[in-house]
Amino acid sequence: MQLIYANAAGMRGGAFDASLEFGYVVPVGADEQQQPPIWLVRIALSWEHLRAVHALIGQQLEVYESQVGKLPDIEKLRKG
Repeated sequence: MQLIYANAAGMRGGAFDASLEFGYVVPVGADEQQQPPIWLVRIALSWEHLRAVHALIGQQLEVYESQVGKLPDIEKLRKG
């Protein structure tokens, strides 16, 4: 199985299915301009399957946070 590291994510949805998209944003130096993500993989699934994946991820996050504490809101941190 291929392992892909992603630090960017997006989602698209239609009437019958949804797509989760994962990519990588290359860190930039102080004098460089941020570039858009390099999109690496798209996972298409039914809305019903997406709900099952959502529940699975939620359960795993609850277990992890019970062990290490609540994770910070990175979007809030990023905006300052």
